[in-house]
Amino acid sequence: MSKITEITVHAGRVIPHPFTSYSNLKPGISYKAVLEDGEDAVEATKRLQAQAEGLLEDHCRHMITSLEELEDLKRDQARVASLKSSIENAQRELDRLREKMPAIEMNGASKPVVKIDTWEPRPDGPNEEYEYDPEDKA
Repeated sequence: MSKITEITVHAGRVIPHPFTSYSNLKPGISYKAVLEDGEDAVEATKRLQAQAEGLLEDHCRHMITSLEELEDLKRDQARVASLKSSIENAQRELDRLREKMPAIEMNGASKPVVKIDTWEPRPDGPNEEYEYDPEDKA
């Protein structure tokens, strides 16, 4: 009977890609070991196979977690680009409106404030600054 002096084990998986259709991930690992004199080949094979399977499972979990983090990063980068574009568009529109109507300022308020450049004291009433409120019907 021949003597077994070397063993090789392999572990592999086929995992569907979490974000790409019709795409699979195929991680795998192979271990090769040389048996010591008197070592049981069957027991050594079982131990080596268990090590390979455990390492492969850890690798698969890490791979999926990394792909999820990458997908989150891509989504966040796209959202940042979209928000930046929205801010730039809003700023251009605001600049256009200010150029069109220089007397109107928003001052962070929801109602525009119209500054009257030709203010003169009123001879018949209180001499206070006047701010026009278009919703004020009085």
